[in-house]
Amino acid sequence: MYTYIIHYSKNKDLGKELEERFPNAHILKEYDREDIFVPWIKYITKSNQELGMVSCNIKHFEALKHMVDNDIEEAFIFEDDVVLRKDWEILFTISINLFTASSVAK
Repeated sequence: MYTYIIHYSKNKDLGKELEERFPNAHILKEYDREDIFVPWIKYITKSNQELGMVSCNIKHFEALKHMVDNDIEEAFIFEDDVVLRKDWEILFTISINLFTASSVAK
């Protein structure tokens, strides 16, 4: 499944680790809190959030926009501090299959 990772690009060590752990993921590094666009969005939207949160929200929006623009129906969107079990993909697949089976049975 397509995977997006919201990442603060200044944390280069974590970025390398993410690239190794999720080699096919689309890692969103643009629009860090230092980017001039982020405080502008904060001002325009009258947000009371810290710049880091505004940055994170923009990156989530960019992931969703990419999905729409590329006809991607489903994807994972993780933040770079996600903690996953080693068997998370298997458990996710089982959960989806159970959910799908229960939806069809109704």
